Amino acid sequence: MPLPFMDAPLPGCVSIDATIPDGYLDNARCGTPSAPHSSVEMAIANLVDCAAAQTSPTTATLVGHGAPGVIVTGAGQSPGTDQQHIDLGNQAIWGPYVEKLKGRITDLYLYGSHVGADTLGAQLLYALARVANANVYGPTGLLYCNSQGNFYLEEGSQWQVATPTAQPNPIPPPAPGQWQPLKPIPGSGVP
Repeated sequence: MPLPFMDAPLPGCVSIDATIPDGYLDNARCGTPSAPHSSVEMAIANLVDCAAAQTSPTTATLVGHGAPGVIVTGAGQSPGTDQQHIDLGNQAIWGPYVEKLKGRITDLYLYGSHVGADTLGAQLLYALARVANANVYGPTGLLYCNSQGNFYLEEGSQWQVATPTAQPNPIPPPAPGQWQPLKPIPGSGVP
């Protein structure tokens, strides 16, 4: 399974939270011009429209803020309403939209800090993977984006992945007392 691409522009179909001003999201939009979103419905519609224009299944990426088991899709650093984030508590809202990605994507990348961390992260990735019938990835720690739109993970973080047939074992986020200074990722363009 391919790990998420970290250099701008991100490949495939991409939708980025439209909240402004927001340094992380502003930087992401600089590196990857994409369709903006302010709700779950709009975020997934952007991905479905893009994927439908492709000749074969592609990758899809949602960029927003996150927490273990949550990706925000329209409220910046706050989860906002149930219409503005994806988590296990509002699957009745996002499920019908995400189901439209079936057969159109191979992988769904969630670019938001801690989205794949702990039990809630593993459960959310698996729930999305089952509904979309695609591999779903989320970071277990902080995710940064520099002013050129290149992403990088904090030291000790990794990408958690769920498949449609397997929920991953939980991975805790890096312990705050064990965080190391950030190291550039080769080829990321981060100095």
